[in-house]
Amino acid sequence: MKQLKNSDCVYIVLGGNAMPQERAAQFWTNGGRRIGRYSNKMQAYRQYCTLRIQEECSKAGFFKEKTPLRADLYCFLSVPASRTKKFRELVDQRAAYPIVKPDNDNLYKAITDSAEGVAFANDSQIISTTIHKRYTNDNPFSVLVLSVVENDEDSILWDVYDKFKRHKNVLD
Repeated sequence: MKQLKNSDCVYIVLGGNAMPQERAAQFWTNGGRRIGRYSNKMQAYRQYCTLRIQEECSKAGFFKEKTPLRADLYCFLSVPASRTKKFRELVDQRAAYPIVKPDNDNLYKAITDSAEGVAFANDSQIISTTIHKRYTNDNPFSVLVLSVVENDEDSILWDVYDKFKRHKNVLD
């Protein structure tokens, strides 16, 4: 695999528990227009993410426009207080998984939406992604890794395409 240049990849560390993207509360204005507003907590989290992403992208000289990107998100969430000591030991052994809310897609959405206009022009540039969430007994944090997609990364994708392109849709 080809080695990426520093300007083709950036690692962004976000401290604290990742917050899932919430639905905006809907309000009607006096003019009869509907608007959405996020909670103060969500707004503060998104602002924090944007500032951290801006800091790291500025240091790395990373801003991509009209470039296909890969976004990998690693969330290390704090263990809920209700969990037992035995469960916490399993977390230390890396044998316990957060198969409860928050959902991966909502964690991803909050962070990548914060990166739009700061690390890349539009989140439609992200053509490949992985999302990981795990528990930690240490301080919670997340890492967003943004990188330019290289042609040779797609070999598995095209193998899948070639294998199934003639597959009939069950609804046909």
